[in-house]
Amino acid sequence: MLWTVRGTLQRTQQDVTIVVEAESRDEAEYMGWRRGLYVAFVEEASPVEVSTARASRLLWRYTPESPFRAFGKQVPLAQVVGLLLCGIVTIVVLLQRAGVSRLLPI
Repeated sequence: MLWTVRGTLQRTQQDVTIVVEAESRDEAEYMGWRRGLYVAFVEEASPVEVSTARASRLLWRYTPESPFRAFGKQVPLAQVVGLLLCGIVTIVVLLQRAGVSRLLPI
């Protein structure tokens, strides 16, 4: 679960908001303290806060994000490979039906 942690940096006394991935509210607060924040507020992160934190590079995640996206959602590698294979098979079938199969070594 993603949590928004608001507080003040210990070194510069600047107010900051970070988003961390943690199991519970207490763990998120601990992660804020560990990163040098005087934690003032912890709550569940909204989608707007997550996108803002990602843009300002203040999002800490421990599970890797999938590099492939379709229609705004992450797509696993197995599905990407399956879609590519379906596309290649479709192209081969269409070329064979069009009579171009003599050029292909299939």
